[in-house]
Amino acid sequence: MEYLVQVIGSGFFQGVIYALIAVSLVLIYKSSEVFNFSIGEFCTIGAVFFFILQSLGLPLWAIIPGFMLMTALFAGLVEKLIIERLMGRNPLSITLVTIGISSILVGFLLIFFGANPEIIELDLPDLTLEIAGAFFISTQVWNGLIAASALAALLLFYKFATMGILMRATADSQVKAIVLGINARRILTITWAISGMVAALGGMTVAHGSAISYDMGIVGLAAGLVIALVLALLAVQQWQRRILGPQRQGEFGATQHETIRALPGQVQSVRSPGISVRRGDHP
Repeated sequence: MEYLVQVIGSGFFQGVIYALIAVSLVLIYKSSEVFNFSIGEFCTIGAVFFFILQSLGLPLWAIIPGFMLMTALFAGLVEKLIIERLMGRNPLSITLVTIGISSILVGFLLIFFGANPEIIELDLPDLTLEIAGAFFISTQVWNGLIAASALAALLLFYKFATMGILMRATADSQVKAIVLGINARRILTITWAISGMVAALGGMTVAHGSAISYDMGIVGLAAGLVIALVLALLAVQQWQRRILGPQRQGEFGATQHETIRALPGQVQSVRSPGISVRRGDHP
């Protein structure tokens, strides 16, 4: 029984971290159908930014938003300088470009950060747990709590925040989002920035209590490959629906009304299949 609790608990705490990294990958895939193979390097870069700020002697309350913002700006810059120039092309081609980006980032990390691992330690209260004879060290518990809190915050952001609703609408259908007056290009850049921020937090939790190395991005890639399998299965199901029966109408409707509420005064007249909205209308 003790061994079973230990395995289940350790799997949960580690799985939450992998889920956080996987979410950062899914954010980009849902908005542009591009599988970002460089997500592991975003995790590493986030951990490196955390280490740099910590080395400067900054307090933890300044380091956490600081390294997340730095990684978000970096991810947004990658999207603006590289990915945006390829928009409109086959998503598979852009996916192959992300493999190149991953290789380039690994090279830069090796050159500027070096091959020697560096330690990340957080000055946090001891939360060591003992459950049914199984022990979970404080670092493990804190990593799980940080990742779970980030997932919850991201869920609330996408559910209630105006920008989150616009991002959901763009992910559902870029064409219909543009019809509603949403700047899809800007939303895609913001999506990459938020994805980088989430990946940075995932990278920090992976490195917390262990070490940062230039090649630790393999952890993010491993989580991404699992998600790739899930996405492949979903793609097969969608293909089967299209072949065996009519596609359900109104898939965009889940966010249509929320999007219109999020854009008061911005939508003047919209006419598309299933949508008819005028300024002042409130569904």
